[in-house]
Amino acid sequence: MNESLGKITRTAVKYKYVLLVLLFGLALMLFPARTDPIQETAEPQTVQVPSSGEQGFDLLREEQRLAEILSAMNGVGECRVLLSVAATEETELAEGEEGPLVLSGGSAGERTVTLRRVYPIYQGAVIVSTGAGDPVVKYDLLNAVMTYTGLRSDQITICS
Repeated sequence: MNESLGKITRTAVKYKYVLLVLLFGLALMLFPARTDPIQETAEPQTVQVPSSGEQGFDLLREEQRLAEILSAMNGVGECRVLLSVAATEETELAEGEEGPLVLSGGSAGERTVTLRRVYPIYQGAVIVSTGAGDPVVKYDLLNAVMTYTGLRSDQITICS
């Protein structure tokens, strides 16, 4: 018994660095992986918009704009875009003593004062392109949509 314990001790001393790496790896596996706190608490982006009668967020218009830009890319061909959003646009109006603050513009009429607009968050995208069979074009489409929408690659589907 004493002899087998001595043999194990000699082997452990001989391979001490290998054993340390193994123990360190096991310790790392026991701790849960940290998650990205930014992704978990994804909140709508707030955008300061001047109160100038500008149009609000229009999903169909955004899809058309993106399809137009993607179609102009080399090798893409005809392109159609479908975007999915989490919620609708929210507008925060300035409040006065008796409700929303209203400005009179003489002959221009009255309008409310917009403090900010919160635009919806994109949840996913589907891109259909005649040139998407080419891997280079598909990669370019993916990068363009990721840049425009802020989506991750796993939230975007590209079909030909």
